[in-house]
Order: sequence, then C-alpha cells, then structure tokens
Amino acid sequence: MDAWTVAIVLFDAALLAGLLRLRRNLKALPPPQPRAQDTLRLGPARANLEDAARRLDLEVRGQALGLSLHGRVDGLDVLVEPLGILFDDGPQAMDLKVMVTAADRVDAGLGLHPRSGRASGEALRHLVVLGDPAFDQAFEASGAEAELRAVLTQPHRAALIGLPGRVTVWAGRVSYACTALFAGPDAIERAVREALSVVPWMTAPPDLAARLADVVSTDRAGLVRAGALGCLLRSAPDDEGTRHLCQWALDDPEPRVRLLAAGHVGDPAAPVLAALAAASELPIELRLEALGAAARLSPERWRPILRAALFEGPHPLAVGAAELLGATRDASASAMLAARWPTASTLLAPALLTALARLGHPNAEPVLLLGLTHPAAPVRIAAAEGLGEAGGPTALTALTTRQREDRDADVRREAERAIHRIHARHDLEHGRLSILEPTSTGALSLPRAGPGQLALREPDTGAPTAGRLAIAQEDPDTP
Repeated sequence: MDAWTVAIVLFDAALLAGLLRLRRNLKALPPPQPRAQDTLRLGPARANLEDAARRLDLEVRGQALGLSLHGRVDGLDVLVEPLGILFDDGPQAMDLKVMVTAADRVDAGLGLHPRSGRASGEALRHLVVLGDPAFDQAFEASGAEAELRAVLTQPHRAALIGLPGRVTVWAGRVSYACTALFAGPDAIERAVREALSVVPWMTAPPDLAARLADVVSTDRAGLVRAGALGCLLRSAPDDEGTRHLCQWALDDPEPRVRLLAAGHVGDPAAPVLAALAAASELPIELRLEALGAAARLSPERWRPILRAALFEGPHPLAVGAAELLGATRDASASAMLAARWPTASTLLAPALLTALARLGHPNAEPVLLLGLTHPAAPVRIAAAEGLGEAGGPTALTALTTRQREDRDADVRREAERAIHRIHARHDLEHGRLSILEPTSTGALSLPRAGPGQLALREPDTGAPTAGRLAIAQEDPDTP
C-alpha cells in the first residue's frame, strides 16, 4: 500500500471520528425552547385561554403574541394578556397580566406598588407608612392618608400580602401580574378572580370616620391604630364618637395611641401624660411629645409634670421642659426656672436663660446677670441674648464689662448687641435722664454719661445708686 492510500484511509478515519463526536454533542444539547409567539399558536395553550374566556364571558382577540381576552366581569372592564408560556410536552405555566379598570370604585388618587426602594424626592414625600412592618416592607402606598388607612385594614393587608401575583393600583386601575401554573383554564380564571378581589379591598367605605374608629379598636398593629386615631382626630375631632373612643384608648397598649388620646381628652388624662413623660423605656421623642401635650393642660395639671421633667428628667427632657415653661407666660414658671438655675448643667443652662428672658418676669434679670459670669461661653452668650430681650438699664454695666473684656468674640458681639437693644427699648441716649425699671423705681440714671452730665454715683465705687447726684468728670475716679 503506497503512501497516498495510507493518507486517504487515515483522513477518512479522522473525519468519521469527528462526525461521531458531533452527533454525540448534538444529542447532549437540550431541546430548543419554542418562542412565545410559537407556543401561543400551539393548540393546548390557545384552547385553555379560550376555555377560560368562555367561563368568564370574555372575548378572545388577536393571534400569536398579540392574543388577549377582553370584556366585563362583575361589572368591571377586564383585559387579560398572556406574556409567555413555559412549554414542555404541553403548557406548564403561563405569565399573565390582568388589568381591571375600576375608576368608579377605587379613588384615582390612591396608589399601591410593590416596594422597590427606589422612590425619592416628591414621590417619597407622598408615601404613607401604615405602621404594619410586613405590609410596609411589601408595598409602597400613596394618596390621602385617611382613605388609605380606612381601606387597608388588617384583613385587607393580609389578603394583599397573600396574593401570589404582583399587585399595582393607580389611577383607578388594578394591574395584576402573575404566573398561572400548568396554564389550565382553572388557573387562568383564578388569576382573573384574584385581580378582581383587589377592587373591594381598595374601595373607600361610605363612612370614613366609622371605618377609622374600627381600625383603632380592632387592628393588631399598634402604630396602625395610632395612625388611624391621628387621622380621626384631624377629620372629626369634635365628634361624640371620637371623644368616647379617646377615653377608651387611654388604656391602649401602644404608647403613641395613649399619647394621642390623652392629648384630646385633656385634663382628666393628665396622669397618662405624666406616666408617658416619665417612662425611661420610651423614645425621648415620644416623651417630649407627651410634655408638649401636658403643657396644653390647665396650669394646675401641667405644673407638676413639667417640674418633674425639669428637675428629674434627662437632659433632652429637661431642655424641652424649660422651653415649654418659657412659652407659658405663667409667673410660677419663672420661679421654677430660677430655682433650677443653681444646679443646672452647662447643657441645660442656656435653655433656662432663654426661657427666663421670654417670660420677662422681674426675677429673670438677676439670674441672667449671673449667667454673664458663667465659665462656659455658650451660657454667657445666652445670658447676653436674654438681657438684650428682657434686661433693663441696670444690666448695662455688666454687659459693658462683657463687651470690653470677655475673651470670647461671640460673647463680646452678643453683649454689644444687647446694649443697643436695651438703649433702644428704654429710649436711652447720652445726656438724657431716665427712670429705672420697677426694681429701682424713682432712681435717676445716665448710662454712659459724658463729662459734665448728671449721673447717680456711689462715692467709693462710682457705681449708680438711688438718691445721689454727681457730676461725671473726665477721670471716673474723681469723687
């Protein structure tokens, strides 16, 4: 056998081996999956859709990928669109989108979307967090809060979470995307029924206040109850049923519900507000809200609550109590703030001084003058600001000392501003006589008197005093 013959035999053998390998590889490949437009032409899938259409009295329209079901079910316009079919010896699953138009039943302003976490800006501000963690993690709700809380009751939230498909509600329409397993007519019909079931869950009740009251009374989620009560108090605060509900809610296990109810009940609920403000296990924000609600009670009721917070509460609560006392315009509040001053921390002291200045009581100025000598600059600044607001001419000497000598520039600047404010408020100018505040009634005063002007001076110190007249000299030490 010559060389050519051998080469041809070897080539044929290699070619045969390659063909055999190719055949084995082709057999190992999975069978090609038909495209959606192909599978929709297949008899079983179309037959199941047509069977479901007959059951629901819907019309089949289109061909292949454009196939859809149209019509009315339970008085609502329904559109069913198959999006794709998983096919393996017959249809195994069908992706469906069911659209239900219910503008006459579902408020167009209500929205419900599967939570994406991508809402931001304006959209985020319109979202309503109901207070049910399971629901709030699954859905983003938007629209009028009272209506949302009235329609999304405990049973409705549980039903929405339990649906196998993805629910979207917007502009009075319900969109339901799901997978109908085995793509049989029963599964297709069930998907349509599930979409239709959402409509009554999102339909506002005829009596919104009654539904909100029912949520407050029965919902298992405490923050949901609190949200419903808040909506009810804003929409029907004077309703007799609201007042009775608030009385009942004073014993609710959720602190925020008790806070809202107590704020509406008023003086009889003072013990509830006192307990909330004193509860160290509660968030400080809620305790501050309880203080704010207590400050709206009658003085006999709020005094012990705010006093306890001012003297015994943690720093944020004490500061909150001081700010509330400063807004009361009550004489006892000034005495309370002044009594707290000797033991006040550096963090609390500025709030005390600001509150005393707001009250403008005669006993405020001595404390404010003490604040000017405090070692902490923020306290001295608050004292200077307070004297600028409520101080009299007797404070000018101390403020002038601060304005000239304080080591902190902000203190010097605030002291100078306070001096100008006192001059403007009491109409004081160089060379003019004036009557001092009621604490020194009848005393003559010439603050910042120039040479040759009348001033009230003590012989030894040169400090102003009642009853002595002197001529101010060029040298202030000259008697």
